[in-house]
Amino acid sequence: MSEYSISEPVNPASDPQRDTEPADQSQIIYHWVILLGCAMAIGLSFGLSVVGSEGVEIAGLRWRLPGICVMHDVIGIDCPGCGLTRSFVSLAHGDWSRAWLFNPAGPLLFVFFAVQIPFRAIQLWRLRVGAEPMDSPWFYLPLWGIFGVMIVQWFARLIGWLVVA
Repeated sequence: MSEYSISEPVNPASDPQRDTEPADQSQIIYHWVILLGCAMAIGLSFGLSVVGSEGVEIAGLRWRLPGICVMHDVIGIDCPGCGLTRSFVSLAHGDWSRAWLFNPAGPLLFVFFAVQIPFRAIQLWRLRVGAEPMDSPWFYLPLWGIFGVMIVQWFARLIGWLVVA
């Protein structure tokens, strides 16, 4: 017979019969880094604007951000991630078609980042109350799909670049 009555809710974190250990600090840091990184990427997208087809600037200040693609600077061709910043900024401003043109993986990655914010908040809450974080190999499948789209679109653009050159 249990010492708890049906009418009393049981807090799993304070259950004396539950053998819980404090959350691993590295897991907490891991979830915080992903949560803050995704929130910053999406949040900054709203504070930037696309200039022409190649540039991004801080909205209102007209400060243009430098391009950061080493592959484009050294070899002269775009990498699989080229256009993701411009795609995120276009999405933040509601221009879905332009976002797709900058990088077809951009809208998928934007949604993936947006979903990470509540998911990581739930993970941190679970760790705080002493529950195990949710984990499944299936959680990583969308990310692999997005990487696949990035590679496929890159090859398609590369072949188009080679044909034109």
